[in-house]
Amino acid sequence: MSAVLNIDPSWALRPRPRLAELPKSDATRGKSTVSGFASINPFIALLERLDAFLVIENYNGFTLRIDPETHARARRYFEDAYEAVIYPVPELTPDGEGGIDIEWETRGRHLALNVRSREATQPDFISWREPEGRYEGDVVTQELLNDRLRWLSR
Repeated sequence: MSAVLNIDPSWALRPRPRLAELPKSDATRGKSTVSGFASINPFIALLERLDAFLVIENYNGFTLRIDPETHARARRYFEDAYEAVIYPVPELTPDGEGGIDIEWETRGRHLALNVRSREATQPDFISWREPEGRYEGDVVTQELLNDRLRWLSR
């Protein structure tokens, strides 16, 4: 298992350029331009799935709605990692405490990214496992996430 590092995740909150809004025709006026592209762009569909966790209702004492800071960090991880390459689409699950768990599985390899809520005392964490292997993990950095996504896609 890798050593635990104390890393300041504030880099994940730096401002990012937004997708340019396309001119709307009468047919698309009042509709989300991004939504129209979700069916042809898996990255946009992934971001829309992530956005849905900002409005999900909490249930039975569990905080399923992720807080805006957690959303911004998760979105940053995706934007930076998927900048040049499209990786497999992950499963997104609220962790019940205001954070989000993101998991990829390909050819028996498993990769999990836990983006914690702002109230969490633990940093964001990434873990991975080869088929029939043991889990390894560490505090997440963008470089480590990108490396593990490349590993997952080999």
